[in-house]
Amino acid sequence: MANKPKIKDLLDESACSHNKTKKAACNAPTPGATTGGCAFEGAQISLFPYADAAHLVHGPITCLGASWETRTTKTSYQGRDHTQMGFTTDISTKDVVFGGEEKLMASIDYIMDNYSPEAIFVYATCVTALIGDDIDAVCRHAASKYELPVVPVHAPGFVGSKNLGSRLGGEAALASLIGTREPESTTPFDINLIGEYNVTGDMWQYSHLLDELGIRVLSTLSGDGRVSAIRTAHRAKLNVIVCAKSLISLTRKMEEKYSIPQVSLSFYGKRATSAGLLAIAEALEDTDLIERTRQLIAREEAKLEAKLRPYRQIFKGKKAVLNTGGNKSWSIASALQDLGRR
Repeated sequence: MANKPKIKDLLDESACSHNKTKKAACNAPTPGATTGGCAFEGAQISLFPYADAAHLVHGPITCLGASWETRTTKTSYQGRDHTQMGFTTDISTKDVVFGGEEKLMASIDYIMDNYSPEAIFVYATCVTALIGDDIDAVCRHAASKYELPVVPVHAPGFVGSKNLGSRLGGEAALASLIGTREPESTTPFDINLIGEYNVTGDMWQYSHLLDELGIRVLSTLSGDGRVSAIRTAHRAKLNVIVCAKSLISLTRKMEEKYSIPQVSLSFYGKRATSAGLLAIAEALEDTDLIERTRQLIAREEAKLEAKLRPYRQIFKGKKAVLNTGGNKSWSIASALQDLGRR
């Protein structure tokens, strides 16, 4: 059975809060949409932080060159970081004519002989999608041969934007990884962090607070992630969506399939972090945890306020101009507001 996601369904995501008010489908392709990053790049953004997996680009070498090392992600993985390797099948004109499936299998064999990853993600690209290579069949054969996940990722660049590609990466994880292994143990406070990519080590700025509260991060998709952990994600008690726009389809489907509730929040800035921690505690519905969270928030806010006090004086009476670009400007604005700026 093929794992190809239905693009039309992802473009009309029922979980999007603005879905009913838009006249066009969510993230529908428009002329020039991929100039800021195509679907292939978006899928890699969602999955690339898995350093224990090999990421094999099934396409021309230019597809690898356009994406390799363009988005570094912090990892605490102690083994070989496979994201530092550029794996590609290097599809040529001959392969376009005769098909690239044989070359794909040979590439998987090479990776397994030389690198022994925990999983292999195989990314379709525009060329291999257009010539009709059956990467699902090749991945199934390789998974059976090597007894490890070989995950087809159907996100050729032409289907749409980078954001849609991120959703397609989540679809691949849901279809081939999540629910395929049981955790060694569970706790009442197991959560998944969804849409946290730990690009600059963001996750490590708040994860110690979760640890102190006894809230265990069972798995992440995908910052500092591990393949073995995401396979157990179906046993979490709560999905915490850090980037709702890119992976809300995944959390909706996990709620439907595994009855895992979800909360959407942010850890940017003092107020957002405090509200986020409390939202997690309340969603886990434990009275003692909620009280301990309130105490921790009060303590941490007092510590932060003491550190910010001298800076409030420095910035007193001054104006701030933001020139950050992108849709993350609000996080910088929130930090400025914590300093007393408007």
